[in-house]
Amino acid sequence: IQSQLKTLTETQAKEVAQAKIAYQEHATSIRSEVKKLNARSQEQVIAQYISDLTASVEIQSQLKTLTETQAKEVAQAKIAYQEHATSIRSEVKKLNARSQEQVIAQYISDLTASVEIQSQLKT
Repeated sequence: IQSQLKTLTETQAKEVAQAKIAYQEHATSIRSEVKKLNARSQEQVIAQYISDLTASVEIQSQLKTLTETQAKEVAQAKIAYQEHATSIRSEVKKLNARSQEQVIAQYISDLTASVEIQSQLKT
């Protein structure tokens, strides 16, 4: 019985030793896989960051182009406004000049009529 127990204990010790070795090999394999996954994950994070950065640069470039286009359109609108305002001022001056001429002509007409009336009254 003691001999069988000794054999059994030795067998169990060998099995335990083999199980420990298998566990260590499995743990090493898992660590290796985790490292690979972490490396892939980091690569994916970096790739996503680069992609996002590239998209951001493209968007900024488009916004800059859009802003430049809008600035040109605003400048053109200002020029058109100034030209229109100048044209309106010129027309107002012409109207004012005609109006003054009409006022003067009406004054002369009224004065002439007044002189004629006074002349007729004297007569």
